[in-house]
Amino acid sequence: MKEFIYKNREKIFNIIVLIIYIIITGAVCINHENYENEAQSFLLARDLSIPQIISQLKYEGHSFLWYFVIFPFAKLGLPIQSQNFISWAFGIATVVLILKKTNINKFLKVLIIFSSGLLYFYTAIARTYAMIPLLLVLISIIYEKRDKHPYIFAILLALLANTHLIMIPTAVLLAVFYWGKKIIQKNININKKDFFLSLLIFIVGLTLFCIIIVLSITNMELVNNNIKVDGIDNFNVLYNKFNVAVTSFIDFLWGEPSSPTHVYILFGVAMLLCVIGLKDDFEQGIIFLAQFAFTIIIHSLFWITISERVIIIIYTLMFWVLNSTNKDLSKENQKTSKYDFLVSKNKAFFPTVALIILLGMNAYAGYKIVYDDINGNYSLGKEFAEYINENIKEKTTILCSFNTQYQPIVAYLPKDKYKFYLTGPQREATFVTWDKTWNEMAKK
Repeated sequence: MKEFIYKNREKIFNIIVLIIYIIITGAVCINHENYENEAQSFLLARDLSIPQIISQLKYEGHSFLWYFVIFPFAKLGLPIQSQNFISWAFGIATVVLILKKTNINKFLKVLIIFSSGLLYFYTAIARTYAMIPLLLVLISIIYEKRDKHPYIFAILLALLANTHLIMIPTAVLLAVFYWGKKIIQKNININKKDFFLSLLIFIVGLTLFCIIIVLSITNMELVNNNIKVDGIDNFNVLYNKFNVAVTSFIDFLWGEPSSPTHVYILFGVAMLLCVIGLKDDFEQGIIFLAQFAFTIIIHSLFWITISERVIIIIYTLMFWVLNSTNKDLSKENQKTSKYDFLVSKNKAFFPTVALIILLGMNAYAGYKIVYDDINGNYSLGKEFAEYINENIKEKTTILCSFNTQYQPIVAYLPKDKYKFYLTGPQREATFVTWDKTWNEMAKK
């Protein structure tokens, strides 16, 4: 028995970790109650055709990707909870790949797998963020074999770019460091047809999303409401906006509205280690630091900081570590990389330490929100929908005077059982359209 366990210790470890992960995240998915942003996506997929969804994207600021993923499930009449289990499936797939296809230490695997993103924010919450960790892990696995599989690499980058605007820096810089560097160095060492067609796939995918973003800037009033560039007339004002964004990031990682001083120090140390890590892996370091800088800038000047986007920095740093370790190493180096990651030979030594610091900072927040979601209501949508279903006659028209909060209520009710009349835009609808009419109501 001992010999069997010893010989199969890797498989046993993977199975135990996976089972524990499935139990915890499954419990969260079952208990999680969708909030307005989750319900908005589901309602668009449920109530619109594909051409109508594409037309609606100019008010959403998101790619078609997530809507198309949940589209068939919504059209089959499955309840809104089905999309949470789609996110859960992405999380499970990510964990399986981390356990079986990465060369990092078991300790680090456990830290990543049981971090707040994979436990909750990118698993229980049904939004496009759920696809980001999976795509990053897939890209890291294929990264050293890009020349053999340029089309797969291009498709994965195009998909990554279309998950969310926040991932554009990582996707674009990965493309630049692959196709761009080959062009500049005049070293296209693969079939030229494969080279240019794979590049075209990425460019087309990126362009489609950029068109949506451009249209959103002129049509999506929610963007205009969130722009925070007014009043920036000196460096101090700009600095304060950046300071607020960074502070919000750290507070979200820590899981409290006001973090103690030592948390800020730890965060600063982690970022310093990432800068030092440039000397060992300049390209990966630039990708991560550019991604981090973009995330801070966009939240400082254009967006409200939310937890799902904050956690991005953990997984883009994870991507740096995975990319530096998922290489075709000799057996000796594989053993070193796999079991003893804190050694100077590892190109990811400094970012690995930084990742451990950030994961440690974020651990409490992850388990706290899992506990809170299982034991409480994330929104009152489900409860309100049950009340309507039990007490209001079918086909009744329900007036909605709120700007956004009604989507979870509508999404938890059977389709077409009730009519919903929006008093702001003065029309029947189930989802929000972030147009000028909405903006006028929002300002009242």
